[in-house]
Amino acid sequence: AARPQRRVAREGERFGLELVELRLNARIPIITLQSELGGPPLDLSFGNLLPLVNSRLVRQYAELEPRMTPVVLAVKRWAKKNGIAKTYTGYISSYAWTLMVLYYFQVCHGVPSLHQLAAGRRTAAAARGLDAEPPVNYEAEFVSAAEAQAGPPRVTSAADELLLG
Repeated sequence: AARPQRRVAREGERFGLELVELRLNARIPIITLQSELGGPPLDLSFGNLLPLVNSRLVRQYAELEPRMTPVVLAVKRWAKKNGIAKTYTGYISSYAWTLMVLYYFQVCHGVPSLHQLAAGRRTAAAARGLDAEPPVNYEAEFVSAAEAQAGPPRVTSAADELLLG
């Protein structure tokens, strides 16, 4: 069952990607690769569509609130430096750190919930008799950054000030 993952890890070397970690016995098998040129490591999973939806969601929030990106990077770097960013050792995931920063932005800086805005849209569509079911087997519908920006304006401050609360 792990043959495709091992093959991808071997093939990555042809493209300048070094195998950092191979977690084939995890609930969701993960291959971690690192470019010879540097940059952040690349985690690959197989047969799991939820990370694609999660990536789309984070991208929409980053477009809606560009100051969130440097704060997320700072928090994730801090967590990694302090050894508390590895799920397989009992800590929370990189994505969970991102969600905590997002929650902070929602509570302290008025960033709207893209899921709640989509729920309002679904309710309006259902009232008109339109089908508005989520496209997958889990709740994954959210509005785009452009749709969310049509809402009320928010108070803004510099990214470095955001960490102060």
